[in-house]
Order: sequence, then structure tokens, then C-alpha cells
Amino acid sequence: MAEPKPRQPDTEQAPDEQANPKQPRPASKGSPAEAVGSSDLSGQPARAELETGRPAVSSAGERKPAAARQPSGAQANGAPALPTADLLAASSEEFRDSLQTIRGALELLVAGKVPDQDKAGQFLKIAYRETGYLSHRVSDLHLAALIEADRLRLKLTTLSLEPLLDHLLQELAAPASDQEVSLEWDHDPGLPNFQADEALLRTALTNMLELSLRATPLQGSLQVRAASQQDRISVRIECRTRPKNGGTAGPDLRAADGQSLALYVARRIAQAHDGKLESSVPSREVQALELTLPLQPKARRRGRVLVVDDNPQAAFLLEYALQEEGYEPVKAMNGPDALKLARGERFDLIILDVLLPGIDGFEVCHRLRAAPETASIPVIMVSAKAREQDQSTALRIGADGYFSKPLGMAELMATIADLLEAGDSRGRHGD
Repeated sequence: MAEPKPRQPDTEQAPDEQANPKQPRPASKGSPAEAVGSSDLSGQPARAELETGRPAVSSAGERKPAAARQPSGAQANGAPALPTADLLAASSEEFRDSLQTIRGALELLVAGKVPDQDKAGQFLKIAYRETGYLSHRVSDLHLAALIEADRLRLKLTTLSLEPLLDHLLQELAAPASDQEVSLEWDHDPGLPNFQADEALLRTALTNMLELSLRATPLQGSLQVRAASQQDRISVRIECRTRPKNGGTAGPDLRAADGQSLALYVARRIAQAHDGKLESSVPSREVQALELTLPLQPKARRRGRVLVVDDNPQAAFLLEYALQEEGYEPVKAMNGPDALKLARGERFDLIILDVLLPGIDGFEVCHRLRAAPETASIPVIMVSAKAREQDQSTALRIGADGYFSKPLGMAELMATIADLLEAGDSRGRHGD
């Protein structure tokens, strides 16, 4: 059997900046902003690079999700669809701000205009943390693409919330200290373990913490509390302004709902776990984000698989095996029906027999790869023919795997899981 073929990188270009310019906070005297004069350095706090298993776009990448398979207007689960134009425009502005910070700091260092060692170290630290923040947002773009294509899959494991938050808050301590923001962390005694996708939960919590720190003014406080009630667990993050400072605690988190890529991704991760993420402003001095998750999310299908085989008994056995593994199988008995289904519905993978009446499997695979709406669907071809020539043909025309009959079900299921993992999780778990 041939190894699954690597996916081609998915590249998307962000639209030109469209959002209104931000109003930066005034820079303090003697700050890096005073020397650089960039909008981001003028009062923006340094961001932390949280090395927490965040997703990172793989160099191998994956095929671009087909546009025709993406939901329009609303997701299948009833959640609102991504407001692509507005959100990407706001993300473009945020990316440019981060790049300006990095470029401004490095230009001064390269030009030798920062002779003071302590000040140079401060500039490097700002650039480093800004790079980490920017890498998180790039990963959020990849997750948003998976969410829009309804390809976000949970890998549930049993987790303990306390050590997870301990680690994330330790990583946040340095940038919070630079901003003179105090961190306060508390939790109910004996928090229960719960089921969640660890990498995705880290992403959601990291996004919440980063957004909350940005919304906290100088000398404010960030209060984090974890609690449990019956069959649910929650994390509440409050940005607080000290009374002597007055005013509102930085940017309005509620206004970020339609403009923040990080908040959009965190909220959709919560929804994927049957939970919710809410923002609120309890008072003039307090803003809050609260994540609530069930201890055990509902079981979900691992993906939809189109089974194309003109042998009813063989198709039945495949359907049964797929159902036992948690997949949703759909059957087609010939090539034309398979092409019609693949173009009209969303499938995560196709198992395609070579010997079909009328249009054979090779031609079906060729047409799937030629059509933009089906070009990204992984295809495993199966055949009673055991010739190496047929395997070479299958891989040459774009199949991701080839099996000779009789099939080894355990090996087939492992290959299916690998292909779906490569397509759905390579970008979120990182390389």
C-alpha cells in the first residue's frame, strides 16, 4: 500500500487594510515608542509568546478547502458564519501593527541607534513577543478556515484545568509585568477533570488571556477564576482598572466580537465543545470574558465518508466498519452517482472502487481532482486488481492511498484516520 500523499500548501492573501485607524495610547516618557514613533510601540504592551502547543501552519500544508463545500451564511450547527471581509480586514490591520512594531524595533537596533544595552534588550524583547503574538494570529487564520469548511475535529482527552491554567499564566507573567498589570488566579477546590481537545482548549484560553491583557490598562489587574457547577466547568477572566486610574479598562471586549479573529476562533472552539464564550462589562472598571464547557461534550461523528462500490455486500461491510469507528458513511453504486454526491454535499473522504460500471474509478478520481469543489477531498482507491501499474496510476491521478482487495479493515481505518488528521489537525497542533 502506498503512503498517503502530502497536501499542497494552502495560501491565502489577506485583503487590503480597510478598518479605521486605531487610536493608540500615549507613550510614556523614555519608552521605546518615543524613539521609534510607531503606532504600535506608542503605548501598546509587549505581547507574550506562549509556547503552549499552539497551532502553526505546516510547511507541508494541505489542499485548499473547496469553496463549494463551505457553508454560506451559517454553519451546519446553526452558529453564525465567519464575517470574512470585515474580520480579515481587521486582522490585516492587526497584522500590520505587529509587523510595524517588529520592524521599528529591529531597524533601530540594526542602525546602531540603541547603544544602551538595557534598552536594546527591551527592544529585542518587544520584537520577540510581538512575533509570538503574530504567529498566534496566523494560526487563528488557519483554524478559521477549518471552521468555515466544517472540518474542525475534536480529539477528546481527559484534562485537569488547574495545571493548564497555571502554565498559561506563568507564560503571561512577563508581559503583564511589563505593563504593570497584576495577575490574580483563583479556583474552586477540587475542580473535576473534564473531556476536551487539549490543543484547541489551549488556543481558546491563550486567545482569551491575550485579548484580556490588551484590554487592561497600565497598572490594572487581570483576575482569573476557574469554577465548577454540576456538570460544567468555567473560566472567567476580568480586566480591572484601579479606581485611581478612572476610565474604562482599555478596548471594549464586546466591540471585539465582530473584529477580533482571536475571539472568533475562541468562541467557535467553545461551541465545538458544546460550550459558550461570553463577553460582558459588569461595571465601568471591569470587563470580562467567561468560557463555560460541559465536563463531557456530546459524541460527534468523526467525518462523512463517501463509499463508492457496485458490490452491495462489500459496500455494506465498509459502511458497518466506518460506523463502528464513528464515521458517517454515504453509499454510491456507480461513478456518476458518486460525482453528483461529491459535488453536491460535503464529504471528508472518499473510498473509491476501481472496477465500476460505466465510468471506472480512475476516471472518477481524475474528475474529482479536476473540479475545484472536490479537488481537496482525500481519496482512497480499492481494487481487486493487485498490479503495481494500477497502484501507480491511482497515485498519479491524485489518489491519496491504494488498497488491493481483500481489504485489511484495521489498516484501512488507520489510513483514513491519518488522512483526516493530516487534513484537519496538522495546522492546529503544529509541527
